[in-house]
Amino acid sequence: MLATDLMPDKPLISMVIVAYEMARELPRTLRTALPPYQKGIESGDVEVIVVDNGSREPLSRSQIEAFPGVTLKIMEAANPSPVAAIHAGAQLARGEWLGILVDGARMLSPGILEKVLLAGKLDPDPFVSTVACHLGSTLQQISTREGYNQSVEDELLASIAWEEDGYKLFSISTLAASSANGWFGPISESNAVFLKRESYFGMGGFDPAFQTPGGGYCNLDFYKRAVERFGKSHIQLLGEATFHQVHGGVSTNHLSGQISMGNSAIFREEYLRIRGAAYQQPTDVPILLGQAFPECRATMKHALDSVLSRDRGR
Repeated sequence: MLATDLMPDKPLISMVIVAYEMARELPRTLRTALPPYQKGIESGDVEVIVVDNGSREPLSRSQIEAFPGVTLKIMEAANPSPVAAIHAGAQLARGEWLGILVDGARMLSPGILEKVLLAGKLDPDPFVSTVACHLGSTLQQISTREGYNQSVEDELLASIAWEEDGYKLFSISTLAASSANGWFGPISESNAVFLKRESYFGMGGFDPAFQTPGGGYCNLDFYKRAVERFGKSHIQLLGEATFHQVHGGVSTNHLSGQISMGNSAIFREEYLRIRGAAYQQPTDVPILLGQAFPECRATMKHALDSVLSRDRGR
């Protein structure tokens, strides 16, 4: 029996989280996706659907059941790309809202779900996005070459009381390259996006044509299409973010023998073949919704300085 069988009432938000070899990282992600860590919502307001995409040692159902409101789907035919797993999870979703985390190693800040529901009161059909951070003092593409690893990260997380105040994660993180402009300029992708479930399927969801390891530009492509479709109904959450845990991912951690998104011709060529044009980052500046918590002000200043520096160079 799945946990959903025990919850007859539909949740407000369904979150699909794709995981691959994340026995260490996923429990932290799940903790940050649910109340009481997520503020301003009740336990029945959210369901989380974890889709394991072929891990040799996935979390067991008993481990998943330790998190109320979380169900597990294991892909029978795993694919190097997460797109099929995203689609499978979205098909199981019951909530009016659908949230997608293409990478299950990303912890959430505590106000994301509350602000998603607030966005729905401001706009009947919005696309809600978040900026991304890396745990550690520098980008993990760099820090993993300089000794940053899971043990170092465990100690870093243990040094702050993030379970009690998730905004403290800002104090031990840096903006991801895809979110270098932070909240004050365009970004190239979002690692926790939310939209109405009907709207997700109406725009075709993630494109299954993206089949390179890690999905290549599948997340950038979905974000770009959503930004273009929703236009002025694109809302980005101010003072909220996701925080990437190091795990040897295809693009983020750039460990020996893996593909780096920053210099991969494979990903660019796949995008060009699918879309018929080279990838171009969206240039829109979304509506900001949220507040500047003290813990994230240093990150916000870094983002604003980056935008001002860029503008001065024009």
